[in-house]
Amino acid sequence: MTQLPPFVRIGGHRIPVLRKRLPKHFGYFEPNSLVITIDDQAPESLAWETLYHEVIEAINFLGEYNLPHQTIQQLGVWMHQAIESMELK
Repeated sequence: MTQLPPFVRIGGHRIPVLRKRLPKHFGYFEPNSLVITIDDQAPESLAWETLYHEVIEAINFLGEYNLPHQTIQQLGVWMHQAIESMELK
């Protein structure tokens, strides 16, 4: 898989994706600044799974869905698996 994108678009928002050392987390979405940060030490597959998780966190926040964290975690895992299994050319 390729390098993480520099940003994602959700609704009318351009949300930067930053990579930096995160000793306690694999990643997080910051709702006040609309930024996703992913641990720069995470293995590639975990970085992508975490990005999908944080995109769902952003959708949950912007859409005011109030999804439980367990649901967000499961959706991130399944989204990662589904996208990885596609042969995009």
